[in-house]
Order: sequence, then structure tokens, then C-alpha cells
Amino acid sequence: MKFRFVVLTIAVIFASCTKKESTDSAPVVVGGPPALLQGKITYSGKVADPKPIKMAADPVCNSQNKANPATTETLLVGEGNGLANVFVYVEGNFKPAEPTESVVFDQAGCRYIPHVVGIQAGQTLQIKNSDSTLHNVNAQAKTNSSFNVGMATRGQVVEKTFSRPEVIKFKCDVHGWMAGYVGVAAHSFFAVTDEEGSFTIPDVPSGEYTLVLWHEKLGERRAPVNVAANGPAFQFDYQP
Repeated sequence: MKFRFVVLTIAVIFASCTKKESTDSAPVVVGGPPALLQGKITYSGKVADPKPIKMAADPVCNSQNKANPATTETLLVGEGNGLANVFVYVEGNFKPAEPTESVVFDQAGCRYIPHVVGIQAGQTLQIKNSDSTLHNVNAQAKTNSSFNVGMATRGQVVEKTFSRPEVIKFKCDVHGWMAGYVGVAAHSFFAVTDEEGSFTIPDVPSGEYTLVLWHEKLGERRAPVNVAANGPAFQFDYQP
């Protein structure tokens, strides 16, 4: 019985190692000369008008938003049905360039700004508190480490890094309306769509890939894309 147990244990360990090695040893994408990837994401469904956010529970938040009340950002569709706040990245095992700059994720006017931000694995995320009130940053990660940090002082900055790709939801337990998202990519070929649904990703090795699109309400989609110098712009429409 003891011999059988040892053999079984070795087999399980070997299988686990083999699976990890196959993931880590995926061929690195080389591709052709670098090219500019541009595109536009649209949504053709019905869209309700953004609703004003009630902030009366916190006098600081309420006073900051009296003149120009903040509204919900869950589904923002602009001119030409352009869909804002879509996290877009090229799927593939690219050799990542070393990130050199930090990405700022601010708490201003009792909102997360920007609502959706992209960052490369290993890149520093600077989480700021620009408000004169208490916030707590509740990062609900799944493959990275979650954390919940109180930020009571205006001008306070907390720095974090993430090692694994995923989209992380950020909340503030003090202000229930506050929510934002940080899309972590394995490389630098990612973007977030602007108010018109447009995005630009520079220096992508030319070739045929899969583009992954993520939206907080409409979910994740995948679509083929051909990246080439002077190639056509990518277009995708989220169906209702």
C-alpha cells in the first residue's frame, strides 16, 4: 500500500508540472513589422439615459457634484453608436516590453477616474485619493491578490502591481456607488475605447490574431483581426 501511494503521488506531481510547462512554453509570437492597430467598437441596442448618482450620504461627495452631477457609467454609447470603456487586447504570447511608466487610477469627485483603465502585468498602478473624504480601495481580484486599503487623506497614494492578466473590479465600501475596473494585460498591446468607441494600439507585430473585448455589462467577445501596415480599421458591433 505504501508503494502504491508513492507512485500515485509522483504521477500527480508529474502531471501538474507537465501542465504548467506546456502553458509557460507556449511559442512567443514574433509576427512581422510593427503596425498600428486602430478600431471602433459599437453597440446597436437600446440605451437608457445615464442616471444621476445620489451622493447625499457624504457631504463632501455631494458638494463636489452639485454643479455637475455625476451619472452612471455602466453603459455609455456615444456618436455613431460608439461604445465607451471597452478593454481591448490582442491575444497571444508576446514577449512583453518592460513597462517604464506608472498608470494613475484616481478617486476624484467620489468616482474612480478613469472608469476603466488598462495596465500591463508588472506595471505600477498609482491609486490616488483626490477627495477630502475617506475612501477604501477594495480590489476584488481572482487570479491576483485581492486587497482592501483605507485612504483617508487627500493626496494619499497607494502603489500596487499585478502579475497575472485579468480584469479586476474596484469598489469603495464607504461609497456604494463607486466602481471601476482595471484590465491587466500580459503585454503592452491593449487599449480602452474612448467616448466614441475608438481605440488605438501602436507597434503591434503584423499578422493575424484574435482580439479580445471586455465590457462590464455586455461581457467578453473575441474576434479575428488582421494587423498590417495601412490595413483597414477593425470594427465590431456588440449585439443586444
